[in-house]
Amino acid sequence: MIILGINMKTSINVKENVKMQYANEENLVTRINIHKKYSTNKEGLMNFLFRHYKIDEYFRILELGCGTGIQWEGRIEALPNNCVLILSDFSAKMVEIAKRKFESYPNVFFKEIDINTIPFGDEQFDIVIANHMLYHIQDLDNALNEVYRVLKKDGIFYSSTNGQKGIRSYLDNMFKEISPDIVAYEDVYNFNLQNGKEILEKHFSKVKRVDYPDSLEVTDVNDLIAWMISTVSISKLKDEDINKAKNYLDNIMKKYGKIEIPKEIGLFISTK
Repeated sequence: MIILGINMKTSINVKENVKMQYANEENLVTRINIHKKYSTNKEGLMNFLFRHYKIDEYFRILELGCGTGIQWEGRIEALPNNCVLILSDFSAKMVEIAKRKFESYPNVFFKEIDINTIPFGDEQFDIVIANHMLYHIQDLDNALNEVYRVLKKDGIFYSSTNGQKGIRSYLDNMFKEISPDIVAYEDVYNFNLQNGKEILEKHFSKVKRVDYPDSLEVTDVNDLIAWMISTVSISKLKDEDINKAKNYLDNIMKKYGKIEIPKEIGLFISTK
């Protein structure tokens, strides 16, 4: 069976898969750009996140899975006085890119970190952030224990994620129509909007879910095809499957003038 181009009989370790996907910024930038270009909610996800972050003076902040550090662009200057920010990622390349952007700021530091073994002592941080990355983690209980350990008393863990009924569901239904041999997503996110609160409540005293209503209205099929390919960088879709998808989407574009795709995104705010 082919799952979005990945042969499950020969699929590699999830950790290695993630490392390869984020070996450079190209795939991540492609995925970010389609949301920038076609999202219907004009607030923007980063603005939504910062509207919910509660950051005070002298706070120590750790971001896990920072990627290219995009959420801090134009915002580090607005941090309250004497805050310390540590940007970290499992990918050395992502840390390198983030460092190039922000190394001139004396209150920002950079470190390659695996969430399962956070290299800091107990109760070091007022805030830990892990946006759109927990669904990559195989041993979530251990990872969340680590986050809990490094948070100070009453510290807050912010973790955004996707739901099961957004883009994945749209692609799954599309491939069911155009190619019965392909299942877009046979698996489910091990951390998503539907199960995230229950998972987090096993580790934190208080968990709140805040949804970010949004969708995509895509007007260029090539952008959507590029996004799809960027999500399966380990073994690409066959050319024939890409062509089938493009033809399917071209027909929608001709009929409606746009391709409407639901998104399901939210933020969990967890207090130690």
